[in-house]
Amino acid sequence: MVRGARVLALAVAAAVAACGLPDTGSLVGPPSDGMAGSDGGGSADHDAGVDDAGIDPPDAPDPTRPDGGIGDPDLAMLCGGRAPETLEDWENCYRQRECERQVGCITLNTYRDVNDCVTSWDDVDGGQRAAERLVRQRAVEMGLASINVPAFTQCLGLISTTRCIDPFWDAACATRFTGTVADHGACFADTECASPGATCDAACGEACCAGTCEPKRRVGQTCSDGASCEPGLQCNGSTCITGDLGTTCSDVLQCDFDFWCDTRARRCKAKFAPGASCTDILQCGGGYSCIGLSITDATPGNCRSNSHPGDPCDDTCFGNLFCDRTRTCRSLPVLGEGCSPLIPCAGTNTICKSGLCIVRDDVGVTCGNRSCLPDLFCTSELGDAKPVCAERGDPGARCGDPGHCDSHLCSGNPGQHGVCLAWPETCP
Repeated sequence: MVRGARVLALAVAAAVAACGLPDTGSLVGPPSDGMAGSDGGGSADHDAGVDDAGIDPPDAPDPTRPDGGIGDPDLAMLCGGRAPETLEDWENCYRQRECERQVGCITLNTYRDVNDCVTSWDDVDGGQRAAERLVRQRAVEMGLASINVPAFTQCLGLISTTRCIDPFWDAACATRFTGTVADHGACFADTECASPGATCDAACGEACCAGTCEPKRRVGQTCSDGASCEPGLQCNGSTCITGDLGTTCSDVLQCDFDFWCDTRARRCKAKFAPGASCTDILQCGGGYSCIGLSITDATPGNCRSNSHPGDPCDDTCFGNLFCDRTRTCRSLPVLGEGCSPLIPCAGTNTICKSGLCIVRDDVGVTCGNRSCLPDLFCTSELGDAKPVCAERGDPGARCGDPGHCDSHLCSGNPGQHGVCLAWPETCP
């Protein structure tokens, strides 16, 4: 998954460059030396204290340092003025930090601002993130997992608009929960597994589907791709390696995300400083890109910001921006403004239709082509002849996908519909 996502990002960047198109009573457990993998996703029920400008460390992190260059993060500053104490606090801070990074880093993301991301985070993916959070909560309440305070703290500091390349595959973020289940032991969720990055491998999809904790490969062990290795490691095609600064490499996938592979020197090297001359789009870090790099000759570019309206760009911009015909970063269009398949609308409640940004369809409105508001779904997915936007169902409602259910649990699938299932507070 890690390698695949990274390959896809590089392929998209290369294709866009070639075509010249816009790429458009605390539940917290004690610190532990054992680190466990966690289910992905954000948090819920927190829409206050969000700074749309983002809350970042005062200086850009230095990834060449063992701690990622962030030192000892100030949790109160990172979490909107108050250090987390309960599981809910930690989850809310994680979502806030991730929303800041999403809005400021992810190319052509359609969140209007950080608050739009925070309030709609659990809706835009059909409720999957909310369900993943419930899985983690259940594991903690059952005593099968706890928060790894040092790792979670480090993770929150690493999630930043000064570090746009995915921080979630760092050991800190991927091990922010500590599980209690040993390798090959019985489990119900990834969070319960004790080995770093281990997954609960199960063949069923029910709410309390029993599986076994399958560990990732360690340094020096054989691997097929980056997803095979423990968090913080890379796969060189056959063996798990560290990917640290100075590590031998032969392509971009063999270095940690904060570094780039100098294929001539065959070494992982640090990202370049702002303003530096560059010859590769992966050489610049943070919210910077190699601007002015020619794809037809050897003319180098320079590491320049392309994260704010008015910044220069070649084809893409970081964040909820697009690169216009004058090669300048512009804000995405809002309600009532013009849009296109390559330039989406800003705001999770808007959609581009016939070249204009309009409000998505509400409950009972005839729908199609993913036109419903993010907390709804179109009953065309259930085969209805006259589909309308509908709320996610309660237990017993008809479904063909988890996104059709408020619990995010469906006994059926698109080919054979089932019913929504109740969310279990505990597992056997």
